[in-house]
Amino acid sequence: MSLKKNELCSNAFPYGAKQEKAQNWYLVKLVFQIICGNGNHTPQFDEQLRLIAANNSRRAIEKAKQLAADETHINDFVQWKFIAVTDVYPFNKLLDGAELFSRVTEEEQEAAYLHTLQLKANDTLQHLLITQ
Repeated sequence: MSLKKNELCSNAFPYGAKQEKAQNWYLVKLVFQIICGNGNHTPQFDEQLRLIAANNSRRAIEKAKQLAADETHINDFVQWKFIAVTDVYPFNKLLDGAELFSRVTEEEQEAAYLHTLQLKANDTLQHLLITQ
């Protein structure tokens, strides 16, 4: 996630997003490379799924690239470098329970992976209980 993720714009749309009247919705994947310091580390990439309102897929890609350009930044230690829009998925209609994202992983340490998932699930539940 970019360093701007904790910011909310004044019009209540997160991360600088703006509502646009459009006929279609698209789920778009943006990929950033995260470079810390001089880049002498294991390469890091941030894959973000963004919901974009647009009249067509070409416009959705244009808007996604503009969002990425707005969020690409460099400070003294970390650089967020936009790489590409890699996927565009049209939403013809929103359905309860529709799959939005899936990723299959192979984990060397099954027990550690499952433990980490359980910790994250517990943290999510605790956060919801505190904020609601």
